[in-house]
Amino acid sequence: MKLISMWVGGFVLFFALILGLDYSSLIWESFIGPKRENIRRQIFEETKSYNQGMQQELIDLMHQYNMAKDKQDKKAIMNTVRIKFSDYNEDRLSSELRDFLKKCKYDSYEENNVQ
Repeated sequence: MKLISMWVGGFVLFFALILGLDYSSLIWESFIGPKRENIRRQIFEETKSYNQGMQQELIDLMHQYNMAKDKQDKKAIMNTVRIKFSDYNEDRLSSELRDFLKKCKYDSYEENNVQ
């Protein structure tokens, strides 16, 4: 009888140890996980492919903006640029693209502003 209670007690202790380790793993991951993802994001934003892709997309949107005849279309393109490039580093762009991005991000939507 004593042997059975020792086995049951050992099993309960082992199960409690597993749960404790799993819980401490969750605590650790909640602490270190956001920091790890932030570093991964920073590394990703420094890659050549990311920056070239963003520049190509901005060139395409600028071309669409210049070809648009309707003021509503231009406003929609400006909104797209504003949302898509809200946190993009403007220093990586040529002066022409930077000017277009600043126009989209910071100019108001007054009728006389959209050419």
